[in-house]
Order: sequence, then C-alpha cells, then structure tokens
Amino acid sequence: MLGTLLGLFGGKSGGGLLKAGLKVIDELYESEEEKTQARMTLAAIEAKLKEKQLSINIQEAKHSSIFVSGWRPFIGWCCGIAIAWHWIGVSILQWIITATGSEITYPTFDLSQMYPIIMGMLGLGFARTYEKKQKVDDRH
Repeated sequence: MLGTLLGLFGGKSGGGLLKAGLKVIDELYESEEEKTQARMTLAAIEAKLKEKQLSINIQEAKHSSIFVSGWRPFIGWCCGIAIAWHWIGVSILQWIITATGSEITYPTFDLSQMYPIIMGMLGLGFARTYEKKQKVDDRH
C-alpha cells in the first residue's frame, strides 16, 4: 500500500496527488510565503513516504522466508527466462522445425510489456552496484 502511495505522491511515473496538491496550493494561497510553506509540507510528506518505503524494502530483503525476500529475484529470473526463450529458444525451435520439415506452431509473446520491468530492474541493479563501489551501503 505504501508503494502505491509513493507512486501517487512522487516520482516520474507517479506524482498524481503531489501535482494535484501543488495545483491546489497555487489556487488556495495568495501569498508566496503561504505557498512556500505548503509546498515544503508536501515535500516533507513525500520524503517521509520514500523513507518508509526504503525501510520496508530493507526489512523485506532481510526476511528469512524466500516468499518475502525472494520475489524480486523471482521477477528477475522470469524476465531472464522470457528473454532467453524469445531470442535463443525460439530461434533454435524454428531451426529444428525447419530441419525436420514439421509444421508446428510454437507460442510467441510480446515482450514490450516486460521491457519496463527489465529496464527498471537493470537500472536498480546498476544503482546498487554503484552504491557498493562508493561504500554507501554499511552492510558490505
């Protein structure tokens, strides 16, 4: 639920409530001082939500159950298997079908819906590697 709130309050993909709040602030308040104070309050709420989500992510990653801590790696493996199938498996299958003279149809799917997930995971993986190299993470 907190992730949904974060999506509404901030980030490039979200920002619905934050943008709406900024619009309301501009309409409600006349003085720049009041507008600035209200904007600062909204920014503090957004920062607190991001902080809470980060603490949830850390606790989730530390969890001993694979069903709690392993969902991100699972998504990564699913995406990796789908890409391998799409670019390697299908090519090999097409070659085998052609070589045997069979007329078999094989399943195909559209990867365009998976690309945002893959790119997001790759971006987060890069950011994590960068943090480790900069010794930002106190666990390693």
